[in-house]
Amino acid sequence: MAKVKVSLSEARIVTMRELSQRTSQVVQEICQSGQPALVTRHGKFLAAIAPVEDVTIDAAIQSIAGRAPLPDDDGNQTLLDPDTARRHLGLTP
Repeated sequence: MAKVKVSLSEARIVTMRELSQRTSQVVQEICQSGQPALVTRHGKFLAAIAPVEDVTIDAAIQSIAGRAPLPDDDGNQTLLDPDTARRHLGLTP
């Protein structure tokens, strides 16, 4: 698991309840603002959510391609090559 340092002064605080009730909106706000969020439950920090850059997504696809089974175009679990994985995830036109 990668360790990420998040400064409290630049991060938004999101409660688990808010994240549970507004997941899509919270993630969209994080991506649009470019600022990370820290998730809390009962006042304790649990996790950080940060926007992902395209380069990071490409590196992740390269890393998992051929190792992690993903659904192919027919819905079958299979090991995908990087180009097929990008297409399946809607990352190529």
